[in-house]
Amino acid sequence: MNLLSLFRWKKPDYGSYKKSSHVELYEQIAREFRTSPQHVYELAHGKYAAHYTDKLIREKLISKGLITTSF
Repeated sequence: MNLLSLFRWKKPDYGSYKKSSHVELYEQIAREFRTSPQHVYELAHGKYAAHYTDKLIREKLISKGLITTSF
């Protein structure tokens, strides 16, 4: 095993929002913030909020009751 392969970062697999029971809600929030529903889904499932818009999306998810806290 190569030593460098131990330190390579692997992108986490969040799955697809289309398999969720909240598809309509993810699409609605995505339209409101002009982003993809997949991005909203990933934020709801623990993706790092890198921008201010991501933090606003997280607040919206909290207000809708999909997540309980913001990281």
